[in-house]
Amino acid sequence: AFRRYLRLRIHVHPLLQEYPPEKPVVIAVHPHGVASDYRILLDGMFYNALPKREVLTLSASVLFCIPMVRELALWTRCIDARKSVAARALKKKHSLMVIPGGEQEQIRTVQGREEVFLRKRFGFIKLALEQQAAVVPCYAFGCVDLYATYTNFLFSPREYLRKTLGVCIPVYLGALGFLPLRKPVHLVCGAPLELSCKVPGKPTDEEVVTDRWQKWTDLEVTEDTLMELSKHCDEFLVHGVDVEGLQSGIEEPLVQILAMSPIPVTYAGGVRSLEACIGLSLFLCGTT
Repeated sequence: AFRRYLRLRIHVHPLLQEYPPEKPVVIAVHPHGVASDYRILLDGMFYNALPKREVLTLSASVLFCIPMVRELALWTRCIDARKSVAARALKKKHSLMVIPGGEQEQIRTVQGREEVFLRKRFGFIKLALEQQAAVVPCYAFGCVDLYATYTNFLFSPREYLRKTLGVCIPVYLGALGFLPLRKPVHLVCGAPLELSCKVPGKPTDEEVVTDRWQKWTDLEVTEDTLMELSKHCDEFLVHGVDVEGLQSGIEEPLVQILAMSPIPVTYAGGVRSLEACIGLSLFLCGTT
């Protein structure tokens, strides 16, 4: 009944449906939203969407200390989010669902604004690499619309409690006070990403964050390449790794190729001055 009320729909990539159920995956869902209502409802939906795959959900330790919340968490197959518990579950071939943004995302949720906090939250990636599990990127479209939010109200003391005690107190208002508004929510699950590191099962911090820019491919950046890849994304982020951080000037031949892109491009690397970038931009505008 709650699922019908919330109008929750799940969309699963065919490659995830075909992925062998005995091979564990880490399903990373964004964003958290005020209460991540979709998380509870997904428990039953995964039975049909991912048959034969048992998905456990990582939940904050504090939830298991709150009466009724603890029971609800256990009834919907939650386990403690501690690394040792999560690693043990993956070793037993269980799959995991995690909401990486956690309390940091929850306390900052603004109704109608799609925003995720991921820059320093790579623990789930490292866990997947250590246990050699695939990562499944997911996004819950519409979950930030379920409540009217008052994010700035007493934000500093609430943020202090979150940082010191791990207790998040979002300020929000829904239907009848605490029920979510009746808005459609669509959870889109992508294809499994089989990540790897230099030493299997032993990723370093550098590999998790950037892989030190040392994994090269045979793919050449050309106009044809940009045209083909643009069919699968909305924007390119390109780093001139040979000049990154040197302030020796941007890679002009590369930027000239990027000017042929049919979708927006953000370039980084080697910038020496704003004037030089403006000059190159004017030059490219005159030639494209």
